Amino acid sequence: MKKIIIEKEVSLMEYIGERAKILRAEAKLSQADMTRKIPKLSQATISQIESASYDNITISTLDKLCDALNCKSSDLLPF
Repeated sequence: MKKIIIEKEVSLMEYIGERAKILRAEAKLSQADMTRKIPKLSQATISQIESASYDNITISTLDKLCDALNCKSSDLLPF
């Protein structure tokens, strides 16, 4: 999987949201597709994560995103 570099200074939540959006697009999944893959997350929550308006993402949620996107946590995190 190719690592995409985000070239502006962003918060951790902005970084995670942008990476999740990029990986979802690469997987050709809609936000609705993601809610079907992660039934405990609503489409509104997926949208909030991607727009960085979701304040407190948990490790469990990151893990669910990775499962749905078929990626590793290092694909969503800047470290």
